[in-house]
Amino acid sequence: TDEEAEWLLGIPADEALAEPGRVHDEFKGALAVLVTAGEKGAGYSMLDQVGVVPRLQVEATETTGAGDAFTAGFLHGVLAMDIDWKMFQTLVPLSQRPLVVGLLMRFAAGCGALTCTKEGAIAAQPTVSQVEAFLCKDDPVIAPAREIPKWDGATPDTA
Repeated sequence: TDEEAEWLLGIPADEALAEPGRVHDEFKGALAVLVTAGEKGAGYSMLDQVGVVPRLQVEATETTGAGDAFTAGFLHGVLAMDIDWKMFQTLVPLSQRPLVVGLLMRFAAGCGALTCTKEGAIAAQPTVSQVEAFLCKDDPVIAPAREIPKWDGATPDTA
């Protein structure tokens, strides 16, 4: 967390979030560093990509477990790629890495955000399909496709 970066490393919390590369510099062997900061969002430094993913807006009920859900979402995304970091660097062109890492971080943020909408740290953990639906609900391209009515078998009027 941003607060832990301050306590453990002496990097002010706001700087740890805004500049997660500084935190990563303290862990030379780490492939990735995540700096979660609750309602302020999360920072990341991995695969030559450094950035901040803003928090996603939800009606928060309880925040217990949100950071754990964020981390679980990140790990799920990494494992779902089914390649290791070295293969990622080989297979994913430099020009595509910001997109891939950005999607991975957005999925993690969705996991954290949805966890805040229910009581309890465990019961509130969302499923993959819940996170995907949440992330796509406002997308102007994806959302309409999800609302296409099923064909009822009737022949459309051609007149």
